This record gives sequence, C-alpha cells and structure tokens, in this order.
Amino acid sequence: EAEIFAEGYGKKALVIDVRNNTGGFTADRMLYALKRPLHAVTVPRGGDSSYPLGYLDYPFWDKPIVVLCNQNTSSNGEIFCHAIQSMNRGKLVGTPTAGSVISIYSNENILDLGDMSVPFRGWYTIEGKKNMEGNGVQPDIVVWPKPGEIPTGVDKQMKTAVELLLKGVK
Repeated sequence: EAEIFAEGYGKKALVIDVRNNTGGFTADRMLYALKRPLHAVTVPRGGDSSYPLGYLDYPFWDKPIVVLCNQNTSSNGEIFCHAIQSMNRGKLVGTPTAGSVISIYSNENILDLGDMSVPFRGWYTIEGKKNMEGNGVQPDIVVWPKPGEIPTGVDKQMKTAVELLLKGVK
C-alpha cells in the first residue's frame, strides 16, 4: 500500500506489474488500496467533487492504472488480475495467464521426487461463477514478447501500458 502512494506521488497514473507473480496473499490488500465502493460524492462550497477527508479508513489510489500480466502470473497474482477486470478498475496488458488459481492446503512429499501442492479451495468469479482454476485471465490488450526482447531491455508490454495510460490521462 505504501509503495502505491510512494511510486504514485505526483503521478497521474500507475503501471502495476504482476508478471511472473506466483501468488501469495496480497491481492485483497492491493485492491483495497485501489478501489472503494463509492456511493456518493460531496462538493464543498467553491471546491471540487470529492469525499470528506476522514470518512474513509485508508486512502486509496483512484487515478488510472494498467496492470501487466503474463503466462507466469499465477495463483493470487491471477486473482488480482481477475478482480481488476471484473471491477473495471483498469486495463490488463500482456499475455493470457495459465489459470493456476488454487489455495494450497499443504505440500506433500512424493518419496524422493520432491513435493506436490494439494489444493483445498476453489476460486470463482462473481459474475458467471466461472472457476478461475483452468480459466486464465485474458488481457484487454494481448502483447507477446519475442524471445530475447525483455532480457535485452525491449519491453513491448510495458511500452503498450505506458502508451495506453498517456492516452487516458491527456
């Protein structure tokens, strides 16, 4: 949450990069910092539309965002991307995700071969009640990098995200 405001200070928009994010437990905290279910606005005498300071628990970033995702974005990273789309909070740019949304109950050892994650909970979209497992997120704008581009500093996904935001904030 602090990074959103630190990186966004003085900026008109943000790119949030969740490419290669394999999950964790941050999606809901990030979403809370990016979206509130606003029900009204106020207009102080001689002022701009707003909401009274101090009425909300925490500040939130209400400026435009674009989220970058790729085929390696999984689990909680994918949940975040599904939420951004379903809440119409911003655009997704990148490649489709794999649909590997599971809540891991435990990792079980398989003899000497390693371990296996055991899922214990499914995640479903509210609209359409689609199971997120096996149903990856389809970005609004699909951009596949060519092999070797990103390691050499050519990032067409990031370039597309920035161009999209520049068009939106003008």
